[in-house]
Amino acid sequence: MNKTQFIEYMASKTGFPVAHAEKILGAVLATIEDALFRDQRLTLRGLGTFEVRGVAARTGRNPRTGEAMQLEAYKTVRFRPAPAIRDYLE
Repeated sequence: MNKTQFIEYMASKTGFPVAHAEKILGAVLATIEDALFRDQRLTLRGLGTFEVRGVAARTGRNPRTGEAMQLEAYKTVRFRPAPAIRDYLE
């Protein structure tokens, strides 16, 4: 399902016009983005938890040459699904 299909599905489930559903989804995504930019954890009960995690610097290998190289530390987003979703996926 892509974003357009998701918006259309939201509109059909809520009875809102597609334009209104699109604005709602935009606000939700902007709120999630804002929380992550501020390094806050966001928990949506029944869906899961979004959080920013740091990945430590490490030594890796260039796959082409096999040469060792230093990989810098970085941040990434982690999503942990709620228990009901996790159980369904197992």
